[in-house]
Amino acid sequence: YLHVSIQVSLLTPLKELDYQDINSLLTQITPHTDGLIMSYKGRESYIFPDAWSKKKNINDVLTQLSDAVKTGSSLQDHPKVSIFQIQSAKDKPILC
Repeated sequence: YLHVSIQVSLLTPLKELDYQDINSLLTQITPHTDGLIMSYKGRESYIFPDAWSKKKNINDVLTQLSDAVKTGSSLQDHPKVSIFQIQSAKDKPILC
């Protein structure tokens, strides 16, 4: 155990976003900082902040989440969208 490093990550409380259309939603999301959870009719999909680097742009992320919860990519069905951030701390091993 003296050679083990430990990292603890905590999610901040979810903040549900109030939006009228995709453009108003986009103004409330900070890529690479915010994680997203999209919910619609009992389905849920999410992306963590560190996964943004694997996506080309925010529209790709929203399309992926929309497809997963089976709502239109233009968000016309108005799914619930919440954001969160991750706070983490890391402890280094005692013996390297």
